[in-house]
Amino acid sequence: MTKHHKYGEVKTLIDAGQPVLLTGEAGSGKTTVAKSVAEENGMQFRSMSMTRQTTLGHILGFMSVNGTYVKSIFRTCFEEGGMMLLDEIDAGDANVLLAFNTIENGYVTFPDALVECHPDFRFVATANPQDQHNFYTGRSRLDGATLDRFDTIDIDRDDDLEKSLVDEDTHKRMQLLRK
Repeated sequence: MTKHHKYGEVKTLIDAGQPVLLTGEAGSGKTTVAKSVAEENGMQFRSMSMTRQTTLGHILGFMSVNGTYVKSIFRTCFEEGGMMLLDEIDAGDANVLLAFNTIENGYVTFPDALVECHPDFRFVATANPQDQHNFYTGRSRLDGATLDRFDTIDIDRDDDLEKSLVDEDTHKRMQLLRK
């Protein structure tokens, strides 16, 4: 199967344990590249779409009214290993994103405990191009502190990959629609 031409670069960083931010237009293959790396590596793949309504409770879990901790998918992945994809991170609330700041130190403080990062945990986020937010509703430029926590790779459309996935007529129509 044909892979995106940026696949090798993305895989190298993920294999090295580096948090990766994949930026690119809608439909460029950001999520597909990340999921493909997880599958090739035999990693559990988990994903969470970020919105302005995504809360710290969605990310870190929360204490229920009876005092029981309710675990999030991020917590599960952080403790057990696997790839966590934050999809559309630039749609999330900047203050909520601060919850991820300590990952580079090897831990996160959850509502019930400070948890050390599993050695097989991999962190990937996707975002739209930082200079094109006028084309995407509800997106914000990521601040320097957030961007500093990731190695950023621009994922452009891979024409050869698209050609391999559809017939020639469909590919031509796709090109015309984009123009």
